[in-house]
Amino acid sequence: MADHELDDLGLISPQHRRSFESISDIASTLRLPNHRRTDSDADALTDRLLLSPESEHGRFNTRSSRYSPNTPQSPLSPNDLKQPQKRKANIKLRHKLGWLAITLLVATPVVALTLIEVLVFLWFSDSSNGNWHYLMVNQWATRAVSISAMIIRTIIDFIAGIGASMLAALALESYAVRLCDSAAVSVMRSGMASPWRLLLPMFFGSREKGGITHYLFLPLIILLTTTTILLQFSSTALLSDLKLGLLEGYSKNRTFFYDFEYNTIARVGDVQGWDLYQLTNAPLIHRGISWARNPPFYPAFGEYTEAVPKKEKVDDTGYTLRAFMPFTDAQSRQTVRKYTGSAFVVDSRVSCQQPDFETVNVTIGVEKTMDQTGSLIWTVSGIFTNSTEVPDLWTPPDPISFECKYLVGVASYSICQIQGLQYLIWSQDFEKEGLHDMLAAVPGETAGSLKSRLTNVTVDQMAPTPFDTLPSWGPTYLIFRSFDEQGLAAIKSIQDYSTDQQNNTRTHLEPSESEWLNITTRMEVADSASDNIVLFNQTISVSLCYTSWQTADLSIHMSSDSSRQEPIARINHGSSRYDFSELRIQMGQHPNVTSLEARNVLNLSETTWIPTNDDAAPIQQQPPVQAFADMSGYGLRNRERTELISAHTFTNETSNQTVLHDPDPTRFESSRLNGNWSALVFDPSIGLAFPPGITNCTLPDPALSSFFLEAMAQNGSIASTMSSLLTILSSMAYYDQFPAYTKKGNATFVFFSNVLYPQDTRGFTAVVILILLQTLIFTVIATLFVWKTQFSMLGNDWANVAQVLGPETEELVRGSSRAMDKEIKSELEMRGTRDMEVGVGLLKDGESFGITMRKRWKGSGAD
Repeated sequence: MADHELDDLGLISPQHRRSFESISDIASTLRLPNHRRTDSDADALTDRLLLSPESEHGRFNTRSSRYSPNTPQSPLSPNDLKQPQKRKANIKLRHKLGWLAITLLVATPVVALTLIEVLVFLWFSDSSNGNWHYLMVNQWATRAVSISAMIIRTIIDFIAGIGASMLAALALESYAVRLCDSAAVSVMRSGMASPWRLLLPMFFGSREKGGITHYLFLPLIILLTTTTILLQFSSTALLSDLKLGLLEGYSKNRTFFYDFEYNTIARVGDVQGWDLYQLTNAPLIHRGISWARNPPFYPAFGEYTEAVPKKEKVDDTGYTLRAFMPFTDAQSRQTVRKYTGSAFVVDSRVSCQQPDFETVNVTIGVEKTMDQTGSLIWTVSGIFTNSTEVPDLWTPPDPISFECKYLVGVASYSICQIQGLQYLIWSQDFEKEGLHDMLAAVPGETAGSLKSRLTNVTVDQMAPTPFDTLPSWGPTYLIFRSFDEQGLAAIKSIQDYSTDQQNNTRTHLEPSESEWLNITTRMEVADSASDNIVLFNQTISVSLCYTSWQTADLSIHMSSDSSRQEPIARINHGSSRYDFSELRIQMGQHPNVTSLEARNVLNLSETTWIPTNDDAAPIQQQPPVQAFADMSGYGLRNRERTELISAHTFTNETSNQTVLHDPDPTRFESSRLNGNWSALVFDPSIGLAFPPGITNCTLPDPALSSFFLEAMAQNGSIASTMSSLLTILSSMAYYDQFPAYTKKGNATFVFFSNVLYPQDTRGFTAVVILILLQTLIFTVIATLFVWKTQFSMLGNDWANVAQVLGPETEELVRGSSRAMDKEIKSELEMRGTRDMEVGVGLLKDGESFGITMRKRWKGSGAD
């Protein structure tokens, strides 16, 4: 380009014209007809020209600070101009791309797919994969995610840098940028450019219409910038998917105390029994009866159930065995995954049916209760037997007498524990001849019981004949249900009346289709206050419930696929009442929640339920958990083991018959549950109080009463409710005695670990989509770069710097060694060329590459 052409473009000011005339003269002398300059010749020539005295004039001082005015310079010699080689038509692809871009093109798909595979592994594997389980349980999730995110950001930065460099080359060769941005964009081709640095130059670049690819450049740089910025937050996005959760930990072994130590060599007669303690006195911690205490917690347990054949008018839970874990802290019970070892097992089966009454009497109490409800405590007595045979039920040969209390005037229940004058039998082997066939009678024996799965006694052996195996200790209960009686409040003062005392009072039995028998009583009660006879009708329902309630120490295995929360009794502050919905779910009383996992109960695997001699309970000792649930409070009597024998003496006056010589039941080591005691279950808000004359009656803790009433109202199964209640009472007694246990056991267990691991996929999905999108964008950019560029060579710094030179920029480049960008832009603004669209193309000489105007660059390079 001639100097007058530069002058026409406004790039040469009058004060610079003289200097460029000299430069043009020198350059014209070097353009010989048969020689062409190479780039090195041009660089040498440029250095010589920069030393020209004329270059010191004008607005921009072209003297570089690296050239000292005192440094001698050699003159331009023919050796400085090498024989130029003919320019090759095309640059080799490997030179265009450079080693970094080629490496990224090859490595990026591999790394991207590997990263995605790693993330898929972290997000979608589970504990069945040992490697994944190891990483998660050992708290490597956050580190694995952070390392993955760091690699993602590093690769993305490389991709974005090379992609921006390619787009910079495309902007200069196939698009157009403003003259003021040309230097920055040209230098970006050196590699690892910032896409956001290129965003504005391309945005303010070419507005001219072009081919389809012309319209791709700006969207590509916008997408590249956006995805690059978003992927800088890949760590945040991925970590947002990590949440605290419980995973199965590693197996551990522990030795612990979990029960009382029994003396397995003690003998009663010729039967080798199990004494409760090796010491004389029991180290029991006496906390009062379980009925009168508020349960401190409702522990998680393992459960095994097995159905029994259904029968009409019978409500039966089936075989229900529940194992308590030897952990006093709730955290361990809630997070245990597997437990294998010694444990305390309770047989919680309950079977309820209609009783068969031979006689039944209802006696009106003398006094009302001491509250303001107008309620009365009445007594029902009589003789009953069972009405239906069920599996593993033993009943005594003689009917059982009973006397129970129940509450009249409000809706309530009465749970009456029953005992009969039956026998605990074993063959005797005393010194006296012939006494080995004698039978010994112990007062307060069972009124019937379900054979427990925890003993090897058979139903036939439970009959009153000599045997050498364990008896069943399950007590019998009569459950009474009374209803609101509105007419009761009219009775001010009443005398005792019974339905069998006068002809005008009678009791009518009405069988139902369920396990409940209805009793309707029609009474004429003498009201002394009004001196008249009051007619009073009342209906109550009664059900006869048999239990197993045996315990044993067994080697068991229980497990769960998830952790659990132990239920709590919530208080409804609006009604000031308990809410036991969680506890009812745990006990299996919710019709829609039946699986053990959903109930927060562990699965107790079937095993050999018969304990060994070392683990069996003592033959003469009722289970301690049952003794604590004796309503009378007398079930905790403990004496020396020899007193069991000394309480019974025999004579030779009879043979083959029971001979009982004045046994003292207060000295007997542990009697059955004291018979004919009643627990009145009613709405705790009533605030019931007993008058002094009421005996053999107890008030359960309001929490127990509330649970019973809620369970019956919501579930309606008396067998399930009683089984749940016995489980609660047993757990209270079991964990109460933990500090006193002396029996050592071993167990192998696995806990759930509370760790961070992927539990969501939103962050993962976003990152994977962005990685794939970034890879696609980079592929498109690389394809366009290879296809559309001719002069650019990525990573070749000198070539990219040299291509900044051109007729439009030469003066600026030579004079800007100390100039600020804003000064250059101001100069271009003054000249009116700031927004001139330029690009890289062939200069006028047809050989050199440099910045040129769009109209010239867009064509063949000629004017």
